[in-house]
Amino acid sequence: MQALKIIKLLAAWNDFAVGTVLRVDETTADELITAKTAEAHDPEAEAKASEAQESLVKRIVSEVKEAITPEAKSEGGEPHVTKMHERSDDDPKRGFKHLGEFAASVIGAAKGVIDARLKAPSGLGEQIPGDGGFLVPEEFSSELLRNAYDRGLIYARARQFSTAATTLKIPRVAESSRADGSRQGGVRGYWGAEAGLMTASDPAFGKVELNLNKLHVFTYATDELLADARALQSLLGELAADEIAFKLDDGVMNGTGAGQPLGIMNSPCLVSVAKEANQPADTIVAENVMKMWSRLSPRGRGSAVWFVNQDTLPQLFSMSIAVGTGGIPVYMPANGLAGVPYGTMFGRPVIEVEQCDTVGDLGDIVLADMSKYVFATHAAGVNTAASIHLRFLYDETAFRWTIRADGQPWWASELTPKNSANTLSPFVALAARA
Repeated sequence: MQALKIIKLLAAWNDFAVGTVLRVDETTADELITAKTAEAHDPEAEAKASEAQESLVKRIVSEVKEAITPEAKSEGGEPHVTKMHERSDDDPKRGFKHLGEFAASVIGAAKGVIDARLKAPSGLGEQIPGDGGFLVPEEFSSELLRNAYDRGLIYARARQFSTAATTLKIPRVAESSRADGSRQGGVRGYWGAEAGLMTASDPAFGKVELNLNKLHVFTYATDELLADARALQSLLGELAADEIAFKLDDGVMNGTGAGQPLGIMNSPCLVSVAKEANQPADTIVAENVMKMWSRLSPRGRGSAVWFVNQDTLPQLFSMSIAVGTGGIPVYMPANGLAGVPYGTMFGRPVIEVEQCDTVGDLGDIVLADMSKYVFATHAAGVNTAASIHLRFLYDETAFRWTIRADGQPWWASELTPKNSANTLSPFVALAARA
């Protein structure tokens, strides 16, 4: 009598299904195993393999739990959490081709059609997804800020800082005079004999504190325009960037410092150059710009620019220096109106900006070394949100952009030279000529 073997079917056989365990005679078992219809079956070995596999699964699950469980403690006693994230979070565009496509998805979400690529904000004071508010992808946020920076004529020339905090403190030397004992806030050098006792001096330092304030731009777009994602891309890129750039430029030039940047024109370090004796109202003469140049801090002459209101151009074109019974033009080339204006005074660019006052008023011409103006923006860039509810009856969608920024001059006051009463500054304005 043949011995019996235990086999496990790898294929259907004699009405027995795959996976069936049978006890058959040795000859039949060998034939089925040779034909790969079955395999030898060892219950104990299979049990051990199953146990080992189950143990491996438990170990993997345990390791994953340890990775996402706050077990490790930081020095402050707070749990250190290792967070798992979606691979899509690594894409700064989160799968959107451009800003217009993202905005179209936001509009769809506000109407109840949720795009899986959208990411809702969290935390108090943020927009609710049901109201149409979603976080703009990092790449598009940076793109809006870059566009605003490219359009900025004033603030973009300042010394730039980026911070994830809402306050930024920048040290500065407390210097208001170049007299002995006042330079660099108190540093003083002494002539002394060899091996003589040295006299110590100490510099004094201050700080510029920037508190990032919120600037917002709010506008509407019709549903007809929103139906075209490319047109929407243009709308968002142009309207938001232009207005943000304009307001930041205006803050840097005219800001009061209360909930907005401290502007050049309201700075305690601004030097104002008076008009000439008997100078007619609303005029600009060569002596005005000469004296402005003489009051600019010498170290800033290689980086300074002239900001002017467009109304000043006719005055600049006709401005001249008297030479004998004739004169030479200051701003125009030698062949006059037949050529393009040089576009510089004392070799520094002349830039027309709306933020300067009209001709004849204080600040219609400003000479500024913008490397001495510090400006900070929040590292998060521009935040974008949209809602269909405000103008629902008009088929219009509301868009809102917000950015946090602040700035102020690096100098705390005018600087008095060692041998002159005419103070110097990185920022010089022409006084009113009424």
